[in-house]
Amino acid sequence: MNDLPQLIRTERLARLAGVQLVADDYDWSYGQGPEVHAAGDAVLRILNGRGVGSGELTGEGADRLAARLTRG
Repeated sequence: MNDLPQLIRTERLARLAGVQLVADDYDWSYGQGPEVHAAGDAVLRILNGRGVGSGELTGEGADRLAARLTRG
């Protein structure tokens, strides 16, 4: 059971596979692939497993990431 936090983090980061998440209001990005732009607070919600509105994501990879987020 001690590995549960690591498992949760791994599953959250797996949702980002194949896209690059970019915080528009910070000098920060993660990943490789088509860019997904969002405000810093939306990026934090994504990384913490929280929801974001479809209008909060833009860029070439936005639809791909939005579909993964809605599948939970």
